[in-house]
Amino acid sequence: TMDRLLVEEIDPGGLLGEPFVGIVKEQALHWEDTTREFLAVQLLWKNELAAAGEVDAPVRRNLLFDRAAKNWRDAPPVHAIVAAGVTSASPALARLLRVIAGLPRGAVVLPDLDLALDDEVWASLGAAGKSDSPDAPPFARGDATSHPQYHLKLLLNRMGVARGEVQPWHR
Repeated sequence: TMDRLLVEEIDPGGLLGEPFVGIVKEQALHWEDTTREFLAVQLLWKNELAAAGEVDAPVRRNLLFDRAAKNWRDAPPVHAIVAAGVTSASPALARLLRVIAGLPRGAVVLPDLDLALDDEVWASLGAAGKSDSPDAPPFARGDATSHPQYHLKLLLNRMGVARGEVQPWHR
């Protein structure tokens, strides 16, 4: 759980506030109790890492993705950069993929993104990290997280790319 939160760049301390408690309001007391225990364990772990002068593997991964994105944005490589087969929608990876997609010889190949899926069905997948209003949470209770296209929608939203901007790739 700690690793997943770090990959998603979620501050565990925020788990006791909105929107998280609001999403699990019927379990609010149980949620708060277990989250407090989780935060205590995490604090011990963070202190141990700090004493050793280390960071968690997901933090290191995010830092490396951000460094690569900055380097390629500042000095685009002359050779082709292709990211293919990506299924993770983590924020740091989405930022890197956005840079790759914008490189002169860059491409991002998304596996099985259904460009023929009806727009109404695509919209019914939910917010997927992008709400229509600034006050709305980025994820909604009704998001279809188990739909096969949901995480690709989340990745595109985090990249800042609309599905209509994606060009089909002939295999």
